[in-house]
Amino acid sequence: AHTGSIQAMLGGNGGDCVVATFLVGTQGTVSWEGILYDVGNDFITIYQPGRERYIVTDIYALKYIEFYDTRRREQCEAMLKQNGRWHQR
Repeated sequence: AHTGSIQAMLGGNGGDCVVATFLVGTQGTVSWEGILYDVGNDFITIYQPGRERYIVTDIYALKYIEFYDTRRREQCEAMLKQNGRWHQR
């Protein structure tokens, strides 16, 4: 990944708890929550430990990504599990 690219920024934050929002069609969005597991040239992988699954998504549809402090991962996971949000919103 090139320095200053979205891939470089995402790759430098692997392991962080994230909520990634993607554009679907022309107006719809879908959000996935989990741990940023891998970043490639045109994809990202989000791991959802509560559901023991990996979600691979097209990086070009990524519109927003929220990062949670990794020092608070346990708190983040507990909150997401409590709210039943380890799945597509």
